[in-house]
Amino acid sequence: MRGIWLQPNSPVAQQAEAELSSAISKETRALDMLSRPEVSYAALTGLEGVGPAVVDPKVAEQLEIQAKYAAISSASSRRSTVNARRRR
Repeated sequence: MRGIWLQPNSPVAQQAEAELSSAISKETRALDMLSRPEVSYAALTGLEGVGPAVVDPKVAEQLEIQAKYAAISSASSRRSTVNARRRR
């Protein structure tokens, strides 16, 4: 998923907006789409050009959890850095 890019105004972007309620306003990796709270692995891999999905549901669940956790962890780290700079 890291190597799959979704382009704005493409048929896949239009499908994502319709099916995932998630707009693509700039070039976005599929993995970054998965980090969005409203996007599930099953729905994302159902988009044309993104799938096929892995067969094992436990693997799919772990992929989704890791993508969402990485996004939360990254955002938290950025906030900590900004707060530390403000205290100086």
